[in-house]
Amino acid sequence: PFWLKHGCQKWCWNIPLPSMQAAALSSKTTVFTNLQVPRKQTEQLVPSSAAPFFHTLPVQIDARLASQHLVGLLALGENRTLMNCFGLGAAFVVATVVHMRGHKHRRMPRGAALQRLATNVEMETKTGLPPWEIEEETEDDRQARYKREAEEMKLKWDARRLEETQSVERRIAFAKKENERKASYGPRDLIMEAYEARMYEEARVIEVRRQQREVYERTKAFKLGRPLPPRGKPYVILKPMPVEPPPPEDFDISGWYDPEEDITAQKYVAPEGYVSPTGPAPPPRHLRGQPRAAWEDPPYSPANPNAKPDNWPKPGSLPAKQPPQHRVAPRPTPKPAAVAVAEVEVKEEPKEVAIEEESHDTSNLPTVDEAKTMKVPELKKKLKELGLPVAGTKKVLLGRLLEAIEG
Repeated sequence: PFWLKHGCQKWCWNIPLPSMQAAALSSKTTVFTNLQVPRKQTEQLVPSSAAPFFHTLPVQIDARLASQHLVGLLALGENRTLMNCFGLGAAFVVATVVHMRGHKHRRMPRGAALQRLATNVEMETKTGLPPWEIEEETEDDRQARYKREAEEMKLKWDARRLEETQSVERRIAFAKKENERKASYGPRDLIMEAYEARMYEEARVIEVRRQQREVYERTKAFKLGRPLPPRGKPYVILKPMPVEPPPPEDFDISGWYDPEEDITAQKYVAPEGYVSPTGPAPPPRHLRGQPRAAWEDPPYSPANPNAKPDNWPKPGSLPAKQPPQHRVAPRPTPKPAAVAVAEVEVKEEPKEVAIEEESHDTSNLPTVDEAKTMKVPELKKKLKELGLPVAGTKKVLLGRLLEAIEG
């Protein structure tokens, strides 16, 4: 074959021996190699079974003489040397196999995890779980946990109910306030308000940098002993730092519009000469339609041809309306214990007489405007204080209270 014919030339060595001739290494397949054998039959020949292993000889050894000597030993067939070499190799292989088998038995199996035993403190039983996964709960502990969880759920749902109530009250108050503002100054222009807010934030950056530069220049002049430069004029008025919001019980749910909010908001606007790098201002409301997506051009749909410019007054320009003042009954002053005991001993007067006296006392009656802004619970409470029936709708209750006020 081709690989035997040319491969042997690559992996075998030329051993120069005199009076040698080529020999056949196998009876089945005749292969001519560069190995030489002696002519005499008394000289030992190379066994045919050693020919396929010639290419496995140590070719990495640098010493050329050592490799040639080893090949020569194999070729000439020194029985004693070959037996010693094979004996040492076999002994080494057997020792290695014995060592690896013993080490393998001592080693933990690769697939199965090491089983660790955990001891339960209460029962002193061995389990296959770590201590933090052992759940030992008595019946008393379980019932206490159920009770605690039930109380937590009650608190949770009470808080959620209270939050929903407060949210509804605030939404109603906000809607009332916006309707009142809309009646006085027209509907809000949300697009223009957002633009003005963005312009203020951009101008605020300029003012903050100006103040930082002013502090730097004055500090530098002070350190150098020079007269301090004058303070500059503020570019815009900075908003105060945010404060903590009011607690829920102090939140304003009256629904009364205070124009002071718009008057205060007009202070925090960008100067008229400020030019924003983000682009020009949006057109007036009557010249623009619905806004489009940010990547569309033009940014607004066509305006309604019948739309007219707004002629509403400027927010905060109209006189403010006085909020309704709800009169609160003064709290009774605490009395000493002796006086309280004496009053308990005194016989109480009939309830009918007390009701008649309360009906004639009109000093704590609300005004007509206050009565119109009251809710149903407040109307019922006031009618109950006056000794009047509290059954009926809000319109009936309000009419009954107005009759009492006017009469």
